[in-house]
Amino acid sequence: MPFVPSPLPEPKWTFRTKVVPDKRYEVLALHLPFRSWRIMFSALSYSLRLGFLSHRIGGLVGEAYPDRMATLETWKLTIWEDVPSLARFSNSPLHLAANRALGPWLKGGSVARVSVAGKDLPPARADLERWLAGGRPLRLG
Repeated sequence: MPFVPSPLPEPKWTFRTKVVPDKRYEVLALHLPFRSWRIMFSALSYSLRLGFLSHRIGGLVGEAYPDRMATLETWKLTIWEDVPSLARFSNSPLHLAANRALGPWLKGGSVARVSVAGKDLPPARADLERWLAGGRPLRLG
């Protein structure tokens, strides 16, 4: 039976910096459906440490983490100043370690990166769902 993702819960956005309407930002949408409850403690641990890292590394504009733990699914939605800020985070040793540790426990998932004008932030849930549906499948681990 193929995996069918749950609908994205309504995200509650938190902004760290003021958004400039005529500037472009990078939106990263990530859907992580896990296979088992056994990995959830590790997933939560990585999530907290990556959250701290995203604030220290600089460039994070906004974030939302809607979860649906009853179905073992989580979404990570972040808005970044620019591509180099996002790359610093994505290529950090902690992020790469999380990919290796959690990847084998995923049953699908997708990631989408979209450049969005500040006047269009935060993105609507329908846009996020469309981007994730057309995003690239996760290949972690």
